[in-house]
Amino acid sequence: MVSEDDVAEIERVKFTPILLQEYVPKDVELRITVVGEKVFPVEIHSQLSDKTKVDWRKILNLVHRVHTLLDEIKKRIVDFVNKLGLNFGAIDMILPGPKICVSRNKPKLSIGKDRGLDGSSNLRCDH
Repeated sequence: MVSEDDVAEIERVKFTPILLQEYVPKDVELRITVVGEKVFPVEIHSQLSDKTKVDWRKILNLVHRVHTLLDEIKKRIVDFVNKLGLNFGAIDMILPGPKICVSRNKPKLSIGKDRGLDGSSNLRCDH
């Protein structure tokens, strides 16, 4: 999270590509992996630990569960990835209650940061 001290130093990164997002409190996070036309949504229960409330990637042995998405949401996600010309996408969303917020789309898996989701949820992400 960006602190007041960070804001005071913002000039130090003025030539650096950076994306800052407003913090949105969440109940659960979703990692929705798309392989071709298949969609693999997984809940990441990051709010169960103080260490992962802001960034779940700090600890990978969190509770993960398969999540059920509405067919319309799945279709929109696949359409989005296809419109980008991709065969793979890893979309992060948060559930701040009854609505879904898109956090980001990762067009490739970052080995090292995102490992562990496939095995810990017993969800096979293959095509």
